[in-house]
This record gives sequence, C-alpha cells and structure tokens, in this order.
Amino acid sequence: MLGAARPAARGGFYPMPTPARGGWTSRDKFAAVLETAALNEADLATYCRQWGLYPEQIQTWRTACEQANDWERASSQSPVNYAASGGQGPGLMALSALLG
Repeated sequence: MLGAARPAARGGFYPMPTPARGGWTSRDKFAAVLETAALNEADLATYCRQWGLYPEQIQTWRTACEQANDWERASSQSPVNYAASGGQGPGLMALSALLG
C-alpha cells in the first residue's frame, strides 16, 4: 500500500534520498510531510521504516512547514529584528533551520 503511494504522490518513482546524493532536499521533506499527513501511527511507522526515517523527523518537518507561512507573526516583527534576519520572516528562518 505505502509503496504505491509514494510514486503516485510524486508523479513517478523516486529512489530514497541518500547522503551520497545530497540527502533529503526541502522538496523531499515536504513531499514526505504531505504523504504522511493522513497516516495513523502504525502506517506512519511503516512509512518511516521503508524510507529510513524516524516519526520524530516527520513531525519536525511538519512543524517547519506549518510555521513557514506565519505571516501574522512576521508582520509584527520589529524592523530591527526583520533586518537582522536578512529580510526573512521568522517562518522562513525556522523552515530553513529545520529543513536545511
């Protein structure tokens, strides 16, 4: 079941990311978050074993994705802090730190 879900979700078969190929890209992590969003705990564990992940990694990536577009908090950030962040809102900084 899960083996068929990944190719369908990604538009074709993608081999598991490996350190030799640069590891999990941001796109890979986002795809994993989408693919696992509706899974129960048992199916998530199966998915993670299949791809060499831990459920905690998926949760961390999910949290980063959820915070990526936190425009309300970004708009309330002071200009000094905004400039110090390189012009990036806190959501993007958090996403970069967690996914990078």
